[in-house]
Amino acid sequence: LVTGDKVLVSTDASGRSSAAVLPGKNGTRPTVQTFQMGRDLYVYPEGASEAIAEGTVDKELFNVTGLIRQGYDDTSTDTLPLIAT
Repeated sequence: LVTGDKVLVSTDASGRSSAAVLPGKNGTRPTVQTFQMGRDLYVYPEGASEAIAEGTVDKELFNVTGLIRQGYDDTSTDTLPLIAT
């Protein structure tokens, strides 16, 4: 994620996605909120929730299934282009 948090996304036989939060460098797992909207899975790290709610940060940056579809996963690329205003 753009916050530096890492999640492992899996999809079951029915096509439903889930995310497992991986431990950070300090060995702890960050607190996240996940929710499904249609076929998309969003993972909001605790530290980003306020900025997302205020509209300061685009929620689509945390749409992990959308990012994978667009090729912005670790298997496809090692960078994530961002536009900051």
